[in-house]
Amino acid sequence: MGEAQYYFQARVGVVTRALALLSVYSAPDEELLNKSFETVWVSTYLGNTNFRVIDVKDIISVVAMVPFEQTGQHGQFFMVEKFGLEVGQVAGSEELVTNE
Repeated sequence: MGEAQYYFQARVGVVTRALALLSVYSAPDEELLNKSFETVWVSTYLGNTNFRVIDVKDIISVVAMVPFEQTGQHGQFFMVEKFGLEVGQVAGSEELVTNE
């Protein structure tokens, strides 16, 4: 799993391919993963120390990596699938609409 830094095209042999440069996260914390019945995926962001180039066709899904502060270790993130506009409902303000 990784964070896409940028996308580009490159000629490989006689074929031009669409590629992505990823900054790769660590493997998940096995203890948290096992205790959570494989529902809490916490990884360390490795930043500029671990890059990988992949074919964009190999991208399976897009997820959000949200800061995880439960362990007290800096630089850990947990994976959230289907992170979308509904998040605005969690952090947004509510407005009471009255009929006048």
